[in-house]
Amino acid sequence: MRRVILLFAEVLLTSIGWSQTMNIHYKNGQIVEYNMDNIDYVEFAEKKQNNTQVSSEKAVDLGLSVKWANCNVGASSPEEYGDRFAWGETSTKTALYLPKYYAFYDSSTDSYMDIGMDIKGTKYDVAHVKWGGDWRMPTYDELKELKEKCSWEYSEYKGVYGFTVTGQNGNALFFPAGVSRSILWASTIPKNAMGGKYNFANAIIYSSSVKLYSNNSIDRWTDGYVRPVMSK
Repeated sequence: MRRVILLFAEVLLTSIGWSQTMNIHYKNGQIVEYNMDNIDYVEFAEKKQNNTQVSSEKAVDLGLSVKWANCNVGASSPEEYGDRFAWGETSTKTALYLPKYYAFYDSSTDSYMDIGMDIKGTKYDVAHVKWGGDWRMPTYDELKELKEKCSWEYSEYKGVYGFTVTGQNGNALFFPAGVSRSILWASTIPKNAMGGKYNFANAIIYSSSVKLYSNNSIDRWTDGYVRPVMSK
């Protein structure tokens, strides 16, 4: 079938003799146009399938220092994104995520309130507030461990694209990831953060094209997701 399609396209373009475009129609209604003058050939290939089984347990042991939840705060299953929160806030916003709407920013002095260097298990920890029990936000070191000691593979899970994160023991989690970046908050802010008044917090940043962690570059007022953890 592939050979027939390519042969037909080649004959058609040769017989017409002028520049053509190829329109790709996606199921969501999006249409992408390509200039055929810039295309050498079209190849049809089987899509790589990720056969790793994402754990259905709520608390998943990846062989790390803590157990990780199988979904974000505000989600009921791994493929759901869940709710977004500014760092230290426990409610979502209808307003834009900007400094002037951040609960711990004082616009009159252009300064940030000190709510602690590590908010895990406190009233500012949305994972602990929403889920209760031993659930809490991960620390920066725990996020680094997740990033460095697990494999991250961009894949599809139940129709949603994101990263399947697999521990050395074979257990796996799924993190949905859109085209734009997603922020996964830690409970901590950088160690040089001047008594908790700093405007940055620790986080992992990931998207369809990149995954990385940052120790001091995410503004606290930005909207991010929270993946709870609990001690073993």
